[in-house]
Amino acid sequence: MNITQVVEDMGDRLDQEYPDVKPEKIAGDYLTTVSEIETGSYEAAAHLKWMIVQMKEMDEYAHDDFDAWGKQMRWIGFIQGALWGLGYVSIDEWREMNIE
Repeated sequence: MNITQVVEDMGDRLDQEYPDVKPEKIAGDYLTTVSEIETGSYEAAAHLKWMIVQMKEMDEYAHDDFDAWGKQMRWIGFIQGALWGLGYVSIDEWREMNIE
């Protein structure tokens, strides 16, 4: 599975759970720890969707830019961890998606 597909899958998962939430960057320390965010949080879903939109834009040039590629990898890990921590997806589901 390539990076673009991983990002699309994460976006699809969020869209299924929160179809009406629009991507929005939540600035500052508003989202400080996963333990402070409740499952179903508009803010968490909005910020993760914003990150996915940004990653799609990075994908256009990341294959030629090692720093952008590294940022994509860090963000994928963050988003996967947040989705797991918030209960949106299980470790077994991620394992299955990563094997494909």
